[in-house]
Amino acid sequence: MSNIDQQLAFTPDEAGVVSGRSRSRVYLAIKNRELVARKDGRATIIEREELLRWIKSFPVRDPAAGSAWSRHRRLHGSKRGLESLSECATLRGECLRCV
Repeated sequence: MSNIDQQLAFTPDEAGVVSGRSRSRVYLAIKNRELVARKDGRATIIEREELLRWIKSFPVRDPAAGSAWSRHRRLHGSKRGLESLSECATLRGECLRCV
């Protein structure tokens, strides 16, 4: 069991490292009240359970879903020289293979 497994609380920097999010993202989550932090004097700490709750609140990615480019490329094999996705009939709902 590592020290992180036994740690009860984390600084925002540590929370960013163990969660795989940036320090800025952790502070933004605190500011937006997505993540509850506690203060001990000037120190800011985030409880382990709160950090886990925050991470579990992220939406689950649907692996079947993808960007319009992903759908287009999966069905057509390439961009076919299109300069932008807006040139593809996919966005306009005209590409029968993409829709």
